[in-house]
Amino acid sequence: MLRQLAYQPRTETVELIVRYAQLGFDVNLVSPRGNGGSRFLRELRDEFQESGSKVVFLPETGERATLPSAFLGVLREATNAGLAGDSPAALAAQLVRALDGKPLVVVMDGEHNLTPALTAVLSLYRQRAAAQVVVLTNAPIPHSMLPGTGVVVHLPVLTREEVHAVLYSRLGAMFETTSINRVYAKSAGYIKLAIAICEIARLEGSLQLIDGYWVAVSDLWSDALISIASGYVEDCTDAQRTALEMLALVGLTDVSAADQLIGGEVLEELERCAAVTIDPAGKNRWVTVNPPLLSEMYRHTVLPARREHLSARIEQVTSLRQLEAKSQSHERGIHVAPIDPLFLRLLGEKRSDLRASAESDWARTPSAATAVNLVRTLVVVNAETDEILNAIAAGLAAEGPTDQRVRLIVWEAWVHGYIRGDVARAEQLLSQREAAGEYWGILVAARIRLLSDVATVPADAVELLSATDGLPLVAQTEMSRTLAFVYLNRGFPDLAAAALERVSTWSDDYFPYLQNSMEGFVALARGDFERAREIAVHGFELAQDELDERSLRAHGHLLSLLLLVRGQHEEITRIQDYVEAIGGLPLFPQISYLGVKVCAATAASESPRSLRKLVRALDELPVPDGPLLGTSRAWARARLLALEGSPEGAARECWIGAEVMYQRGATFAAVLGGLRSLDYEFDRERNEQLQEWMAPMRSEYVNVYYEFIVARHEADSDRLLAVLPRLVENGRVGQAVQVYDVVASIAREHGDEPHAVQIEALEAEFLDTLEPGTYDTAQQESAGAQLTAREREVAELMVRGLTNRQIQDELVLSIRTVENHVHRLMRKLGVSSRREAVEWVRSWLGTGIS
Repeated sequence: MLRQLAYQPRTETVELIVRYAQLGFDVNLVSPRGNGGSRFLRELRDEFQESGSKVVFLPETGERATLPSAFLGVLREATNAGLAGDSPAALAAQLVRALDGKPLVVVMDGEHNLTPALTAVLSLYRQRAAAQVVVLTNAPIPHSMLPGTGVVVHLPVLTREEVHAVLYSRLGAMFETTSINRVYAKSAGYIKLAIAICEIARLEGSLQLIDGYWVAVSDLWSDALISIASGYVEDCTDAQRTALEMLALVGLTDVSAADQLIGGEVLEELERCAAVTIDPAGKNRWVTVNPPLLSEMYRHTVLPARREHLSARIEQVTSLRQLEAKSQSHERGIHVAPIDPLFLRLLGEKRSDLRASAESDWARTPSAATAVNLVRTLVVVNAETDEILNAIAAGLAAEGPTDQRVRLIVWEAWVHGYIRGDVARAEQLLSQREAAGEYWGILVAARIRLLSDVATVPADAVELLSATDGLPLVAQTEMSRTLAFVYLNRGFPDLAAAALERVSTWSDDYFPYLQNSMEGFVALARGDFERAREIAVHGFELAQDELDERSLRAHGHLLSLLLLVRGQHEEITRIQDYVEAIGGLPLFPQISYLGVKVCAATAASESPRSLRKLVRALDELPVPDGPLLGTSRAWARARLLALEGSPEGAARECWIGAEVMYQRGATFAAVLGGLRSLDYEFDRERNEQLQEWMAPMRSEYVNVYYEFIVARHEADSDRLLAVLPRLVENGRVGQAVQVYDVVASIAREHGDEPHAVQIEALEAEFLDTLEPGTYDTAQQESAGAQLTAREREVAELMVRGLTNRQIQDELVLSIRTVENHVHRLMRKLGVSSRREAVEWVRSWLGTGIS
């Protein structure tokens, strides 16, 4: 009978197999294709030989003889003569005499070597001496195939570091961090795949040696990898291949959606043959094609007609999105890759390792320092609140330096303030200045951050946080970073930047990701969208590489806001996928988690009914709106009202949220909420109030948005054109497109057709510099918004059934311009497919379109 064993590290796997063989078990070693299992067998053979056993190695040859020729050859060599008979009994007796009762281990690559005749020989030999079998297969084999009692041992895939070491020895240089991560992600850790990917990429030039490091300078997919990837589905049925193609086209999905898409039975079959991987994370169980290279092959090689057919089936039964096979060289866009299944797997392993290490350190040396490490780890793995508080209490009862004890007090206060909602208790804990000694500044910073997040920014926050003279560097760091947070919330990004410059670069930084993401928010507020984008993208990618959950949330919030400003909504959804996959609402920073969720709901191109569910889920989150940009639920509620055809209701919702933020001392968030309110519906009284709020602020991000709104309201063409380059600089691409549309409309209203045509030509040139979808669809338009003249033309041709290429010929436009018009049209209508857009246009414009 077979027993199933959990994965073990490879060095331990060798010892495990040897130990089971010594105990009399036959071993079925299971290893996926490309995992280096054949090489591992040779290592195993050497280990058995060193232990004194006689080893017969049967390689994969493809022969189908009654007895493998390699086995017969060893037998002849052992007897130094010909074989005296060919019956199993005769061969077993001859083998006993030749080996003189020595333990025999038969190591074979592939179950085809385990013939009935060989099984019989080994069973008979086993009556006189020890004889074990180790057989390598792609999947567990029936236990009846083995001569005796069997045990299944899985050969784990190599770690990223191990793959890197093998590639280093093969290619002669180390890999740049992101590049080795990309190789590892595509190969799923299967070493043969990793080698093939690198060898082909090196020949084709997508992997280059730069400054002594191998760097992936472009996409690592190549059609030369097709034969290798397709080898993983040689034994699949047509139904299973179709199921894998559909899963590949939607990328990451959960078990319930996959079951709806391909059926539970097919999903179970694919899991049994290791063609899909199911990884639990958070509340979901994620399904992905395995290895990822196979998934990428499907996305790149499925014929257009078949892709259209499969996409229709996907759209018919689920709400899943189809992934496109895109190049990684983009001009203006921000792109977030779908979750790699290995990310989830490695994250789970890291959590387990972190917890085991922290608990071991605490058990070995109980102290405030090891308690801080344990508490921080428990927070990362989303442990129960009582478990975290118990660890804090134990740490405070132990000996330790004052700064570590202060850290424990901060965590205790945050548990009460953020998780339990007991702000009074949290303030009491953070007011223990005497207990903190010279580290009292850490408590001050933690108290102001907590109150800013969940209540009101203290009026004396700047004064308290500026008193850093003579304090330890770690206290100064916390205070300066929190001071930057306060300055940013009040709308003074230059002062925030100056505060961040004073933050020490000392290596023992407790929350380094807060520094990096804060710099991005400051850059955005100063109007430097490119710098904010650079920080957000680099921080998010680095967080993925280093499996840093807190940094991923913080940079994911910043990236979501930038994408919302720019209008790339599908990318925000992918960030939300990451946040959901790594777990629910964290203890800290909660604002980052809320920010991603708010931006995702605000950007959703759902029907009002679907969006209503998203807004309801947001309202149920046990955390108040945050002071940072993009963390106000009013934005999502306003989006819902706009889709329902009520721009005045959307404007009112944003204004109410803005007033709440202003009362809490979050002036920057209040002003942005007020601007969104005017964007929905201009109101003179609100405008006057907003001007008062903005008066002391110094933010280009705010100023350019305000000037655009006022110029549009006043129909001032000159002013609109003057603000145009500043809108682009601030990442507000969609509002830049609106400038062209509004100016062209104004020209036509004044009878100046040549000027309108000229403006539309400039708009077309601008659109040609963008990827489809790279514009601000967050501009709040109700379902009844008026189409521009060009959009109306495109809509008419869509209803007539013309493709984008045919529309291009009809209107004499570039294909990219047509694609952008179609995307804008679909976003204005709040639909996600071309068919829905056509239906909307038919019903909405009525007789205006036939």
